[in-house]
Amino acid sequence: MNCFNKEVANEKDNETIGIIVASGENDIYVEYANASVTNKLAIGEYQLHLPDKEILKEKVK
Repeated sequence: MNCFNKEVANEKDNETIGIIVASGENDIYVEYANASVTNKLAIGEYQLHLPDKEILKEKVK
């Protein structure tokens, strides 16, 4: 997100947030993060817009 804020976003944009979606054996986990997060994350896929709800459901199965 910091790279996006630095390279793409401008002062008129809203704050950048990240949505983290992960699936476990029987669960789906959804968290959000903003640029103040200092944890290092490994990202498997990056998108600028949320996918359709049904596509998202299929990806986490």
